[in-house]
Amino acid sequence: MPRFRIVHGHAPDECGASLASWQGFASPLRKNAALASCAAGQHQVWWDVEAPDAEQALALLPEFIRARTDVQRVEDLPVP
Repeated sequence: MPRFRIVHGHAPDECGASLASWQGFASPLRKNAALASCAAGQHQVWWDVEAPDAEQALALLPEFIRARTDVQRVEDLPVP
């Protein structure tokens, strides 16, 4: 299954709305940790997910987050 890195960014005053947007939204990403830089002032969140395509990877997110998100297909790269 292809793997995607989801990168969500929001303004500092949108942190609360970002978290609230998950309420009532069914997703396997809920109730799991994500990497985030909000506490450091960067206001980005990252997830690595498996999905058939980028559109279905984005479908794992509520609309508020999806609208502020980039998705990239990724794979492991052996470093010599």
